[in-house]
Amino acid sequence: MRVHTGEKPYTCEICQKSFAHSSGLLQHAGVHSAEKTHRCDYCDFKTAHESSLKDHLLRWHSEHKEECPLCCNDFYSKEPLHFHKCKRK
Repeated sequence: MRVHTGEKPYTCEICQKSFAHSSGLLQHAGVHSAEKTHRCDYCDFKTAHESSLKDHLLRWHSEHKEECPLCCNDFYSKEPLHFHKCKRK
């Protein structure tokens, strides 16, 4: 029912982010941990959560890619490609 009411009674003591379920708070705790056990096989990305690694792989290393015309790096869509171009200037 909390989904419909917006109630988020579980709050992180470090950053004050709130969650509807205790499991969300428990998973979030890894954000503040120095232990990042999930590593990307393609780049130096590291994370505490497997779901974040999956998102990273989909966004940056998936089959559907946009190629940078300057350096031939591949990106999952035009948004990170645009950001990449802006960074290179």
